[in-house]
Amino acid sequence: MLLALVCSLMVTETGVIVPDPKCTPGAVLNVTQEQVLAKGFGKKSRDVDDAKHAQVYEEYGIKSYRAGEYEIDHLYPVCGGGASTLANLYPQPASPQPGFHQKDLVETYACKEMRKGHMTLAEVQAFVEDWTAHLARKGKKWKVTP
Repeated sequence: MLLALVCSLMVTETGVIVPDPKCTPGAVLNVTQEQVLAKGFGKKSRDVDDAKHAQVYEEYGIKSYRAGEYEIDHLYPVCGGGASTLANLYPQPASPQPGFHQKDLVETYACKEMRKGHMTLAEVQAFVEDWTAHLARKGKKWKVTP
């Protein structure tokens, strides 16, 4: 008899929802910064089809959801060398905030900084590991604070 591993989204002390580290420990590709920055890398590396989406939801025990409620997210973003494997994917909710929209802000910021030459690939990966530390609420909007 096989027992299926059921993963749980977890809540940090600060109220941020994070993936179960047993199920989504994170995974990065064995690539160089130059490869990540090459044209077309993101498109080729973002291989998450509908079947993989369904598998991630199933692993986390999410049987139904509304459009926009979750995003199948990469713990380490593709632009930072993150792999499109189950070890790096989880259903990240939009709310409570900060949710996937705010994490996307941090990832976009870090990857743009790498493209400008202000961060290395390793620095991008470290930056997004603690993505909530780089957010601040400015009025009604979330902003990245380097």
